Amino acid sequence: MEDLVEAARHEWRQLMHWHEGGPAILQEVLASYGERTRFYHTELHLAEMTMFLAEHRAAFTSYENILFACLYHDVVYDATKSDNEEQSAARWRVDAQTLGLGPEQTEQVSILIMATKKHQPANDSFDMQLFLDADLAVLGSDRFRYRRYLIAIRREYAHVAENAYREGRIAVLKKFLTRAQLYFSECARERHETQARKNLEAEIRMLERPDTFIGSFDRNASGFMTYEISEAPPEIFAELKSILREQFGFDTFSEPIEGPDQTVGTCSNGTVMLEWGHDSYSGFHFFSTSEAGAKLVGEIGEYINAQLRQLRFNFYRTYPMFAVV
Repeated sequence: MEDLVEAARHEWRQLMHWHEGGPAILQEVLASYGERTRFYHTELHLAEMTMFLAEHRAAFTSYENILFACLYHDVVYDATKSDNEEQSAARWRVDAQTLGLGPEQTEQVSILIMATKKHQPANDSFDMQLFLDADLAVLGSDRFRYRRYLIAIRREYAHVAENAYREGRIAVLKKFLTRAQLYFSECARERHETQARKNLEAEIRMLERPDTFIGSFDRNASGFMTYEISEAPPEIFAELKSILREQFGFDTFSEPIEGPDQTVGTCSNGTVMLEWGHDSYSGFHFFSTSEAGAKLVGEIGEYINAQLRQLRFNFYRTYPMFAVV
């Protein structure tokens, strides 16, 4: 990924180099893609889109316009708002004036940016078609990239309750699938159409399954009562740690021990010690080696399960391993 991003940065620097104030404006634009609320609409998405477009640079009427539109199409992005495209186009028009670009070029780029709102071409030009196709190329990516994409999108919409998110996301995916074709250009259809339809169908099946983002209880190999959130990422421990401290009096935490595929540690409330850990196979888990601790594991687990339905935990929600049949 680093090579891809660096290659894209070269394209952007080449574009901006010829315009007064271009390098400084480029830094401001890229800073927008690094905002902390972004998880998919980041510089990586921008780089993937740019390099897809760069493969066809000779075929565009204006590769410069395409690159400008690419850079600015998500420069303003707030998942809680519905006017991101309008705001991005407005930001573009201000910067275009600073860059010394003419009104015709400014308008042509604005039209490209606004076309991403509904992902429908504003005209039948190859430039327009491939630009929109590049923005949705991720839909036709391999299952590992697609899973990272769908988790990142969920994190951007962490403010939406899970049931509402699933309902809305399924509706969007099904609407895409009703199209006669997902991609408008022949080259994108040949490359991505089949895989994209498989990915969308697989995500719908996954979202239609019951929600499993909740902890379960079991006995581990040593017979100790264990609480486990199987699809939780390691970052969730920061939230769970505060619960252990504030609700259950755990004030002593060991320094975590990190291995190649696992992080483990202990915590204590002065009476009971819990052992906790995270690994890619079982997600987050904790247990106690004492009977008194086993009872507390149950109490803590039930409390955490009640909390996991809150919106603040949507940030940590992932989904079962994405598989395309």
